[in-house]
Amino acid sequence: MNWRRREILQMGGLGALGLSLPEVLAADPSRATAKSCILFFMEGGPSQIDMWDMKPEAPENIRGPLKPIDTTIPGYQLCEHLPKLARQMHHFSVVRSVNHRIVDHNASSYFMLTGQPPLRDSQLIRGSSPSNAPAYGSVLSKLMPTERALPDYVHLPKRFFNCGHFIPGVLAGFLGDAHDPFIAGDPSKGDYRVPGLEQTLGVGRFGQRRQLLSQLDRGLDEPIPPRALNRKDVFYEKAFDLITAAEAREAFRLDDEPESVRRRYGLRREISGVRGGGMPHLGQCMLLARRLIERGVRLVSVWAGRQAFDGHKG
Repeated sequence: MNWRRREILQMGGLGALGLSLPEVLAADPSRATAKSCILFFMEGGPSQIDMWDMKPEAPENIRGPLKPIDTTIPGYQLCEHLPKLARQMHHFSVVRSVNHRIVDHNASSYFMLTGQPPLRDSQLIRGSSPSNAPAYGSVLSKLMPTERALPDYVHLPKRFFNCGHFIPGVLAGFLGDAHDPFIAGDPSKGDYRVPGLEQTLGVGRFGQRRQLLSQLDRGLDEPIPPRALNRKDVFYEKAFDLITAAEAREAFRLDDEPESVRRRYGLRREISGVRGGGMPHLGQCMLLARRLIERGVRLVSVWAGRQAFDGHKG
């Protein structure tokens, strides 16, 4: 371990805490243990002083009207309407410092979903571009691939459109489209089929067609540039693995879940429409996200969509 002079001098204050330099140097750094992640993006959100950061000691004109309740973390309170989360508080963290001052839906989404300022050539980034920073799932796909049939990064239910652009922060950007997410559609629909996953041919015939495609590629009169050909090969391999692997097909089968579990998450037919058409997709998207994470997918992003939490009426 390399120490700068300033850090060594700062060690002098450790004695007051009962720590010696050898003890500090011998301490093992904590290692991250999480292997997968579900990213729930709300496109806005309920007021934080009414949920996570109640500020019960603040003046009446600052704190919200709701009451705080105790959690499993001594001294930390949540909103009275979150009793189940309060009982799980020791399992998660609340980061109060995440914020921005960007007054543009698309640009602020890009900032939250990539961690990078949404500016290029002094212009706000409002749409997708190969020059954009990659989404978190794309970074995991690049740096921590699982080498399994399932995609490393799945997005649910679809890409959302706003102000003439697809909202940025979902794709791989400069990492290349080989690390774009697999967009799995809306599992809450009664006729749900995973895009491209319905195999109508037997595995043998499918393999024969794959071989034929390879032969046709080699016989092209005008060769495809190597970079484009390599990228196409990556897509073919991923598609073949996804279509032919029983593991992949099974992971997306929500019908395997008990009806009671599907109802607990929320079924489309039981969700009444609210502002913007509501979020009837959300429950089954969360259930599918859980199934995918349990089977090793690195990151599943679930979007609330429809700006359902973008309230302008106080």
